[in-house]
Amino acid sequence: MPTIDWSHADRRHGTGMNISQRNEQLKRAIRRTVLFTVLVAFTFICATFAWFSFSTSTNVTPMRGSVNGSGVELLISNAYDGEYAFECELLPENDQGGDYGFEPVSTYDLENFFEAVSMNTDSMADRYADVTDSLDNKLMKGTVYLKAQNADAEVFFDPEQMELSFPDQMMTSMRLGIRLSSSTDDRTYIFRLDGLSTETGAAEETSTVPQDNVVVYSIDSAGNAEYAEDPSLDIMEYCAAYEDTKPIPGTFPLTLLSKDDICTVMYWFYLEGCDVNTFNPVQENEGEIDLAFAGTGVRP
Repeated sequence: MPTIDWSHADRRHGTGMNISQRNEQLKRAIRRTVLFTVLVAFTFICATFAWFSFSTSTNVTPMRGSVNGSGVELLISNAYDGEYAFECELLPENDQGGDYGFEPVSTYDLENFFEAVSMNTDSMADRYADVTDSLDNKLMKGTVYLKAQNADAEVFFDPEQMELSFPDQMMTSMRLGIRLSSSTDDRTYIFRLDGLSTETGAAEETSTVPQDNVVVYSIDSAGNAEYAEDPSLDIMEYCAAYEDTKPIPGTFPLTLLSKDDICTVMYWFYLEGCDVNTFNPVQENEGEIDLAFAGTGVRP
């Protein structure tokens, strides 16, 4: 911090420096000190804010959607009126030109998405912005359509065909949001993907929000967050089981689909910004996505 040596100042200007001159010099020194403090604080905040500066090389390539059935012919298409088959190309709605870059966002309901815009001196996010209308370069979103033929179906994820080829750091920080709508059923989920990871315990952690296991529910006009408990579920509880080589009902179905009905499946792949694994090490990763479903007969 700058200081003033009055004895040296008196010798330079003579012993006749009056009180007014000394006060003015003191004020200038104080102003310099305040400016220096502000600059130091700004530099520190910028340094701790670095985990939000995501590289565009955090890329994901959408590959295909597929289905599997056991006595139920479950078909998939990337267009409602398109051709239904056992697999289709994934065509996300927010075209990023092949590979998709991700930035951390937070949501409770897949309706409103928020992004941290500043952090405090404890490296905790303290201000957010609503980015619901500007998500195209932050995540991957799209729609596929499922049709049950021959019989009613319980629909599950297919763990044998579903491919998420990412390192553990990304698997633990990423979420899959999904909304399934048919003529008789409408359900919304957010899933953790840890259970599909081929690695265990490899992800690094750091807290970037003041509470554990939360997401941003809403923000006020100043950008202050209201947090809510993380609603994400274990994806493995919604996967089909297997008996020999055929899928059988798992713990919970994603939806019940009537014969010949069409289910619209909207999906969001994103990095949950409040997750303890979503910080610098999740950058510089690449991977591919295959989204797969299995249909089984409806249990009595």
